[in-house]
Amino acid sequence: MRVLIVKLSALGDVVHALPAVRLLQAYRPGVHLTWVVEQRVAGILEGQGIDAVVPIDTRRLRADLRAGRLGEVAAAVGELRHRLATPFDLILDLQGNTKSGVVARLARGRRRVGLPRRLCREWLNTWLIAEQAPGVADHVVDQAGGVVAHALGIAWEGVAPPYLRTSGVAAAGPPRVALINGASWETKLWPVASFVALGQWLAARGFAVVVPWGDEREHHRAVAIASEIGPAAVVPPRGSLAELAALLATCRLAVGGDTGPTHIAWAVGTPTVSLYGPNPAVRNGPRGPTHRRLQAPVECSPCWGKRCPTNNFICMASITVEAVVAAAADLLDSAPPPRPGDSP
Repeated sequence: MRVLIVKLSALGDVVHALPAVRLLQAYRPGVHLTWVVEQRVAGILEGQGIDAVVPIDTRRLRADLRAGRLGEVAAAVGELRHRLATPFDLILDLQGNTKSGVVARLARGRRRVGLPRRLCREWLNTWLIAEQAPGVADHVVDQAGGVVAHALGIAWEGVAPPYLRTSGVAAAGPPRVALINGASWETKLWPVASFVALGQWLAARGFAVVVPWGDEREHHRAVAIASEIGPAAVVPPRGSLAELAALLATCRLAVGGDTGPTHIAWAVGTPTVSLYGPNPAVRNGPRGPTHRRLQAPVECSPCWGKRCPTNNFICMASITVEAVVAAAADLLDSAPPPRPGDSP
C-alpha cells in the first residue's frame, strides 16, 4: 500500500500529525509512506520510518509567483509532480488549506481524503479534496487522527506515546529541565523575567536548566535568561531538529509556549508545562497525566492574534511565575515517566 501524507507546516503541526501516522503504520504493516513537508521543518522526520520525504519551499514559490518568475514556478511544480508521479493508493491531506490541497491534487491517487469542512482553514481545500472525513474533535491531534481513521474504516481512539523516535540518552549529572523561550508569534512569548524567575527556582532545587533556541532572536533571549539564572543554566549550540528532539528526550521536564519544540518534547515523552495566550490550550496543548496546560486568565484569550491589538501583550504576562512553578512542582515531585526501552 502506497500512501501520501500532505502536512506541510509548521513544526508543531507536523509533530501533531505523528500519532495519526503511527496509527496508519500499525494498521497497515509494510505501508510505503511518502510525506510532503516544508523544507525548513523536514528534518524532524529523519529516522521516523517515512520511506520518502519530499521537501518543498512554498515561501519561495509564492515569492517567485509575485515577482513574475513563472519559469521558476513551473520548474518547481514540475519537479514536485515528477517526485509524486507513481500512483498512490491513498492521499491524506492533514493540513486543510489551499496549498496542501494543491499538492494533493498534483499527485496521482485513487482516493484523496481530507479534513471536514468546518476544520478546513481555507474553503478552497474542500473543492480540491473531494472526500472529507467526519470531524471527531477539535484538538489538532484528533483532527489528523480522524482523517486517517476514516480512511482506514476504523474508529479513532488515539495512539500511545511516544510518537517521535529519538536516540536521546540521559546524561550524567543533575536532572535537566528545558526552558523553551521562543515562538514564531510575538504574542506567544512568555516574558524573559518570568523564565528567569522559574529558572532560579529550578536551580535552587538542584536542577540543571537548558535553554535551547532556534533563530537569532531566540538566541539573544536564551543567553539573557541563562545569564540571569546563573551557572546552573546552559545555552546549547544550535543543532538539527533531530538533535533538538534527542536533547529534549533527556529532560525531566520542558516548559514553553505554543511552539514546535514544546510539542517535540511532548512527542518524545517528556513531561511538559505549556503556556497559552493567543491560542487555545484545549485545541493545541499536550494532553495526559504528565502534562499541564495553562491558559492566560484574561478575557481576550484566546484571540488567535499574531499581534496584540492593544500592543501590551497582557495575555502571556498574565500567566504568573507562581502558577508555572506550581504546575512544574506537581510534575517534578511525581515519579518520572518510563522511557522507551526501560525495563518494567
